[in-house]
Amino acid sequence: MNKLSNVVNRYDDLLYESRPSSLNEFINNKYNDVHNQLYQDALNKFISNLVYKYIDSEFIYSFYDIFNNSNNFDELYSNSINTNIINSLNTLGVNIKISLKTLYDTTLNYININNNVNDNIYLIFDGIYNDIICKLYKRYHKIIEIKNSEYWMPSSIFIIDKIAPFNKKVIDLSNYWNMIQSNDNSELSDLKITNENMDDSEITEINYVSGKAKLYSRTNDIEYEVPFKYLNENTNVSDEMILSNSFITKYNAL
Repeated sequence: MNKLSNVVNRYDDLLYESRPSSLNEFINNKYNDVHNQLYQDALNKFISNLVYKYIDSEFIYSFYDIFNNSNNFDELYSNSINTNIINSLNTLGVNIKISLKTLYDTTLNYININNNVNDNIYLIFDGIYNDIICKLYKRYHKIIEIKNSEYWMPSSIFIIDKIAPFNKKVIDLSNYWNMIQSNDNSELSDLKITNENMDDSEITEINYVSGKAKLYSRTNDIEYEVPFKYLNENTNVSDEMILSNSFITKYNAL
């Protein structure tokens, strides 16, 4: 999965390992749209979590203290050298001078508008500073998505710093991924078709237009229809269906 040779570009298949897709979902580009939302949400969570590790209360108080003891930006920049402020920004891989200038201008503008700042500096500038550095992180890093095999599965990202020494790393977004779209939410056992055990049910037919599949339980001699959401990679498929969809069968039908 964590390889740049990953060849998944879009989610445009009608049949995935976990379950089929309906024709309506395919035409309306549902899976690509949902995946992009999941990816952007996870990416933003990852960046925000990373930035908060370094742009913490110590950083904010230290920066504001230097700001108060500097007459202009050049002086603030000079006073920041060899401090943890520089170390934090350097670790995040953002342009140090531009980052400090943006923080300086934002702080100065805030004070000019509000005339003064109370003692709780952290509550005032916590979200402001972190938002600034999150945006700069995106600017100074090339982020390449490495898609998983299905739209709802977590992606990984390949990050390349745009600033020397141009570090590269791969990050798994699983810890930041919203799994509400997981295909594990519905099971055949959730359906109350009969009180009998239906574990031997097999797929006998797939209707991509309706988004439903027919299943047959030999033990109970019951045929029933279910939406695709109840299918997964563990759902049995009848031998007849496997054979009817084989390459040889299709070739002989030409």
